[in-house]
Amino acid sequence: MEDYNDIDTKALAYAQRREGRCLGKVSPNTYLWSCKKGHQWEAPYKNMKQNYRWCNICPNMDIMKS
Repeated sequence: MEDYNDIDTKALAYAQRREGRCLGKVSPNTYLWSCKKGHQWEAPYKNMKQNYRWCNICPNMDIMKS
């Protein structure tokens, strides 16, 4: 089992790799994330990493512009 501090560090690093930010925890397993365009959402780090997910708003904005 991973230490919570280790998971916090990994969440911060994951966000930086995606050119965004991990703004902090909103519950024991859920974080508040922000992409480089400023969109914010809540999601568990585990789900983000396992599914290699990031901002769901940015791709939809690109479709709306087309």
